[in-house]
Amino acid sequence: MENQAQRGLIYFITDRIAPDVTTNARLLLELAQGLVRRGFEVTVWSSTPEDRKLHRPAVIDGVSVKRVYSPHFSRRIPLGRLGNSFVISPLLFLRLLVAKSPDVVMADTSSPFLALTALILHYVRGWRFVYLATELYPDIAVELGYVKRRHPLTKLWEFTNRKIYVGAARVVVIGERLKDVVSKYARAGTADEKITVIHNWADGHRIAPIAKESNPFCQEHQLTGKFVVLYSGTLGWSHNLDTFVLAADRLQELEDLRFVFIGHGAGWNHLSEMVKQRDLANVLVLPFQPEEIAPYSMACGDLSIVTLQPGVDRLTIPSKLYSSLAAGQGIIVMMGESTDSSDLVHKHAIGFRVSQGDVDTMVRELRRLYDDRQLLATMQQRARQTFDDYFGLERAIDEYVAVLCPR
Repeated sequence: MENQAQRGLIYFITDRIAPDVTTNARLLLELAQGLVRRGFEVTVWSSTPEDRKLHRPAVIDGVSVKRVYSPHFSRRIPLGRLGNSFVISPLLFLRLLVAKSPDVVMADTSSPFLALTALILHYVRGWRFVYLATELYPDIAVELGYVKRRHPLTKLWEFTNRKIYVGAARVVVIGERLKDVVSKYARAGTADEKITVIHNWADGHRIAPIAKESNPFCQEHQLTGKFVVLYSGTLGWSHNLDTFVLAADRLQELEDLRFVFIGHGAGWNHLSEMVKQRDLANVLVLPFQPEEIAPYSMACGDLSIVTLQPGVDRLTIPSKLYSSLAAGQGIIVMMGESTDSSDLVHKHAIGFRVSQGDVDTMVRELRRLYDDRQLLATMQQRARQTFDDYFGLERAIDEYVAVLCPR
């Protein structure tokens, strides 16, 4: 859409923004750029990039980016994320305290104290505040065992959440079941009017189905003519691919079956060691791919793995689900039954769900689709159609405009 007369000033407050290579940073920048195309003025307030060698322009495709110092403690441990947030949040607050007043501020959950910063600015300067709840803390920290449910820190966090959810003009979540989870923080009777579901998205032009015969990544890694089960993305504390490695071990007799794991993260060494110990010739483990290669690497799979650990799986939706749909891949959801991701796969008949650790079912379902390529092709076609119908960027931007700037 063409840029029209200026429609208002929007501030985003977030931990990281491009050129930092994180999913959240990319999504927020795409949203900000989309709002600029709609005629809004957008400023992102964030921290310095983790890789200080990266170019840091003041304006990225019309989006103004203002930064404060971050120590960049390791995000692989909870104290590291808390430490970064503890430093950048007061620095952002001081900058924003004397900044030009926006029409609306949106803060996300990428850093624990950012929403609290926006809430204080709401009370001090009267700014309208929208909360983007993509990751639900302290619930995730509790499920991962970082903190006990009854710990004083958890209680303090939950108390702060209640204040944030009550103070926010609107709360955005990325799934229907997530709306039910966060409603406990909203004032009684206000959840339906305050909490809005807007799914994440992928770039359907950049990521699209590519036949293996025309895919240079497949050619380079000898995947042409293979049945490929793909995991591409971060492998962090909330992920677990052991079930797929054990399934690969039991499916070695299928000579044209390949499991391809691409990415990085805290669990990558463990994954590589499991594959090495079993000497699995049908498993390919590769590092995170460069930006120009990613559209090809992400399209190399017949089936795409989407997984989170038990408990965490009901608290977010992995963004890789949307890119897998855009690539036209069948979806393997290794999560619990009562999750947004499982609902989506079941509703649109685009893959199958298996519980974490259930190797027997995983092997059986993989054999079923390996033997029935027509069924697989139908799932793949439905996957891309589902993406086109529900999860495109422009649709999401329209929904955010309605939330950020209601008539």
